[in-house]
Amino acid sequence: MTMGSRVLATRTLRQFALGKDWAMNRIASCAMRLPRLLCLAGALTVGALVFSAMPGCKRTEEPSGAPSAVRPTTAREDVSAGGGRQTEPTSPMAKPAEKPSEVVPPPEPAAASAKMTAKEVLEAMVAAYKKASSYADRGKLRIQAVQDGQKVEQTLDYSLVLVRPNKIRLQAFEGVAVCDGREMVVFANDLPGQVARRPAPATIDIPSVFADRILGSAISQGPTQGFCWVPVSLLLMTAPDPLKTLLHRAATPVLLEPAKIGDRACHRVQLTRPDGVAVLWIDQQSLILRRLAFPVEELVRSAGPTKLEDVSIVAEFEEPGLNEQVDEAAFRHEVPSNARVGEWLLPPPLLMLGKSAPEFAFVGADGKPIDSKAVSGKIVVMDFWATWCGPCRVSLPLLDRVYKKYKDNPKILFLAVSVDAPQVDDKEVKATLDELNVTVPFARDPEKHAGKRFNVQGIPAMFVLGPDQVVQSSETGYRPTLEAELSRTLDRLLAGENVYRDQYNQFEAQRKEYAAWLEKWAEKGVFVGPTGEEQEVPEARIGSRTDPKAFALEPLWKCSELKSPGNLLALSAAKGPAKVLVLDSWKSVAEIGPDGKVAATHSLDLPDREAATMIRTEVAADGKRFFAVSGVMQQQVHLFDENWKKILAFPEDALKNPHAGIADVQLADLDGDGKLELLVSYFGDVGVHCVSFEGKRIWANRSVAMVSRIALWSPEPKGPRMLLCTNSLGNLVKLDAQGKSQGDISVPKRLIHWVVSADLAGDQGRQLSGLYLEELGLSVVIGIDPRGAELWSHKLSKGVHRRPVEQIIAGNLSPSGPGQWLVPDPDGSIVVIAADGKVVDRWQTGAPITGLGVATVDGHPVLVVASTDAVEAWRVKWPGPK
Repeated sequence: MTMGSRVLATRTLRQFALGKDWAMNRIASCAMRLPRLLCLAGALTVGALVFSAMPGCKRTEEPSGAPSAVRPTTAREDVSAGGGRQTEPTSPMAKPAEKPSEVVPPPEPAAASAKMTAKEVLEAMVAAYKKASSYADRGKLRIQAVQDGQKVEQTLDYSLVLVRPNKIRLQAFEGVAVCDGREMVVFANDLPGQVARRPAPATIDIPSVFADRILGSAISQGPTQGFCWVPVSLLLMTAPDPLKTLLHRAATPVLLEPAKIGDRACHRVQLTRPDGVAVLWIDQQSLILRRLAFPVEELVRSAGPTKLEDVSIVAEFEEPGLNEQVDEAAFRHEVPSNARVGEWLLPPPLLMLGKSAPEFAFVGADGKPIDSKAVSGKIVVMDFWATWCGPCRVSLPLLDRVYKKYKDNPKILFLAVSVDAPQVDDKEVKATLDELNVTVPFARDPEKHAGKRFNVQGIPAMFVLGPDQVVQSSETGYRPTLEAELSRTLDRLLAGENVYRDQYNQFEAQRKEYAAWLEKWAEKGVFVGPTGEEQEVPEARIGSRTDPKAFALEPLWKCSELKSPGNLLALSAAKGPAKVLVLDSWKSVAEIGPDGKVAATHSLDLPDREAATMIRTEVAADGKRFFAVSGVMQQQVHLFDENWKKILAFPEDALKNPHAGIADVQLADLDGDGKLELLVSYFGDVGVHCVSFEGKRIWANRSVAMVSRIALWSPEPKGPRMLLCTNSLGNLVKLDAQGKSQGDISVPKRLIHWVVSADLAGDQGRQLSGLYLEELGLSVVIGIDPRGAELWSHKLSKGVHRRPVEQIIAGNLSPSGPGQWLVPDPDGSIVVIAADGKVVDRWQTGAPITGLGVATVDGHPVLVVASTDAVEAWRVKWPGPK
């Protein structure tokens, strides 16, 4: 039997296009869907191949149903040699796997007598693929885990047949591409009934396969995207240099002990990258890749509160072959007569624009029906959402702002349509809206019309209907610009305009933007996903050392004993020298004495995968000092007493039940009861938590998402303290001592991602400074008025810091008078900004800054700066009166 006939026993394009197998083969964008949906947390751009401009929660139900938190029945395929296909319905994510596949054993140390190095094995494999005229496999991706104590398993498409120059059959995750040398036909599972067809490219390469934006998302949005955005077999056959991707940011490859797959002896090469550890099983004789064990860290992290253990993600390239004869039948395809055929796949909402809305029937909060006929003649804004959807919690407050602006207009009706399961009662729905301070009227969708009639693919999903019931706008996912965009849409509809053509134009503009990005992506040749390769940010160029002009720096000491100094604390003392505490090598705190020598080293006793990049301190009412240590994207914050004895790690179970990652930590007596609390903010939709020193969660506010920074603030001197929270909306949400939202501070046209509050004037008032991005890699530091005015601004150098550093420090470099903001610039300079926004000085340290602090010693200001190789301290001397 030829390789082509083996592959022929797969789903036909007709079955895909008719949607016949949709329910059984639905794969979420994270591939391993758990009983509760995982929400896409980051704002993914067109460069990430995701159609939606902003994130949402993907549904996992057949097209005839509404979004659901329960994974549907899936199927495992058993392809026979004769071309027949059998499916055994299972529910792999809801019950134990009946026939688990082989578990990949843990790697052993490599034998010292290996004849080839790991790099040489990889190079030989790449050479074998590069000179091959054809390739075919029956690849599958198998995911196994122990989920909440039960073993679960899922199998996904991951197969390729390719004959040079331009014949291919690729089935990966949610997408299919078939080219017979004359035309290319593509399909995505999420779009049953749609086929895109265009002339065959002269040569099959990565850009020609990914040319369709939606197909590109469908064949890449699996659990392997952080390691390789392109299916690995396609990468090996078509990429100019596959090792640029496989070895991206990798440590030196390691050759493990050889092992067998069946009767085939294999080299095993271990790759360690920031996204985890991968192991390639390469046939010793043919040099063909037979198995690839992918990193699992990202999947475990994204599972949120679901407990995942013993996770494996393994591609099995079953029956792989190079240079074998391939039956032409492998590239046959049919396009059903009732399919919508176009040059490009289009998102379903685009197909509804300009057409009459489908009939619908919802149930209002008062229990009365709300149907199509009842709202005829009105402009209708309906937003589909759910209580468990993180992006919905961020989007709904923006919708509420628009609602409050137009709620008295009888020509407009707003509905927040909950697609929660029936067991979620109205009280819970209402409680969620109350928690978010959302007043938009809500309705329920008992007939699941969101999925059946509106073909909602993910939530939040918003539809705007004109008075004539024509769909004028349809958007999926959270959009920071929702308030302004929706207001413009409503104003134009009230003026009698049609606006639906705008989205067609926007789609075409985005398609062109995507094509330009794809060209640059291919030119770069590193095909990894957003978890491994974000948009490239330039590394700032470090300038030559200079001296400040407004004052002089008198050297006190220089400490070069630390291996990797980071952020620091410079603590003033009433008498005697300051105490300087510096994070070192991610796992310890070094105490530097007044002579510049390390006086003590405090091991932080962190778990293996935890690292310390931030350090906080505060003195309690009884005079005792406490320290909190954590790191960006870490799982726990660690609390210590003044003798560096650990008090607690919070959250206690985070290592077993990982969350989206810690963003910031503060210590404060927020409620004024004389006891310090631990304040923790998170990435994702975990929000902000207030924790007692006994480890008890006092309150949690999850209405704010992506809280990268928190700051203590008082609107009035001696007034009640609040917490200011940056978030995904770019404003500063105010939380009171009980964690309740008290409005926000919004700076027009600015998305604030960093905020610091300090009493620079010494009058118990609090000044605010923050950062926003003018463009990728270019931060601007600004002063912020409590009413949202931008008081002043200064651009920093383009680039990023080489390691996490506190980006704005409050201190006082003058012996008397108001304090200043000290800003470490990515180019190694320090910018000193007065409270009124005037630049006091700017000079070059000549090295990447990793930590910064100011203390007072015997009445004199002392500046302490950590760089990549040393910590230095200077006494600041101002010129005397002339």
